[in-house]
Amino acid sequence: MSTRLSSSPPASIIINNCNYGRYVAQAIRSAQQQTYEHTEIIVVDDGSVDDSKDVICGFGDEVKAVFKSRGGQASALNVGFLESQGEVILFLDADDELLEHAVESSIQAFSENPELSKFQFRMRVINAAGVPDGQVKPAYRMRVPTGDVRRQELTFPFDIPRLPTSGNAFSRNVLQRIMPIPELYGASGADWYLVHVAALYGPVDFSPEIGSSYRVHGANHYE
Repeated sequence: MSTRLSSSPPASIIINNCNYGRYVAQAIRSAQQQTYEHTEIIVVDDGSVDDSKDVICGFGDEVKAVFKSRGGQASALNVGFLESQGEVILFLDADDELLEHAVESSIQAFSENPELSKFQFRMRVINAAGVPDGQVKPAYRMRVPTGDVRRQELTFPFDIPRLPTSGNAFSRNVLQRIMPIPELYGASGADWYLVHVAALYGPVDFSPEIGSSYRVHGANHYE
């Protein structure tokens, strides 16, 4: 059963970081620059051994920082979710960035359709320096299924264009039903679980507008 969002519902941006000290500040700043006011920022550092802790601590009480021993991406997302209060949740990889309207667009989508399990938005690809290279995820030629996609998820999930971690917003009600994420996913891949399993619990919406940046820098855990 869905629950209609409250007026001006809180949102949470949960940043998971592991040895991305050179990028995590940009991720945090992109979260701080959101046009939607009622947004908390949680940064979970998963046992980094670089300068990540110093970078994160430099933001002081502007973010809620959690430092934990190494457990993998699923573990970090699970911890961040337990710390969160938002009715709409965005998970942000520390090497990615959100565009300033990402949370506001997500809140609008869930307010218009409280039944949604997740809201997705297109991502632009940027290089290590943060410069767009002209590519987008998914490509404009690809059709992203929306609405009730349970049949597709159960029959051909690998053929559905999948938005990486930072291209999704989730209903807290749905996440409470499917989390914690199994920690067998290790260093990466926890978003695969989230985006596919969440879609079994309610309709999906997609905005063709770009809402975040996916950074390709040569040391990505996945790509």
